[in-house]
Amino acid sequence: MTVCVRVRVETEKVVDIANYYADLDKTSKDIPPAWKLLYSAKKEYGLRNLSPQSWNKLVDSIVTNEKMAQRFFRNTREYDRVMRAHAYHETFVNQRDFTLT
Repeated sequence: MTVCVRVRVETEKVVDIANYYADLDKTSKDIPPAWKLLYSAKKEYGLRNLSPQSWNKLVDSIVTNEKMAQRFFRNTREYDRVMRAHAYHETFVNQRDFTLT
C-alpha cells in the first residue's frame, strides 16, 4: 500500500490524502504495478479541507458516530482484507496438488 499526499505548492497546504494498493504478484520487470485507489480521505470522510480543525472534527465524529467509526476502521483494514483474500485464492483456489503428506 502507498499513500499519496497532494499539496498545493503555493500555500504548502495538504489538499488530499489518497491510499493506493497494488498486487505485487502481478508485477515483474516488464509489468509495472497496477495501482488501485483504495480511498481518498477528503471524499471518503466528507472533509472540506484537510486542516487540523477538519481532522479534529473527523476524530470527534469517529468517536460519536457509529457509522463513521465503522467506515474508518473498514478503511484501515481494507488493504489487509484484499491481501488476505488474494493469499487465500493463491493458496487454495489455484493450488493444483492437494496431496497430504
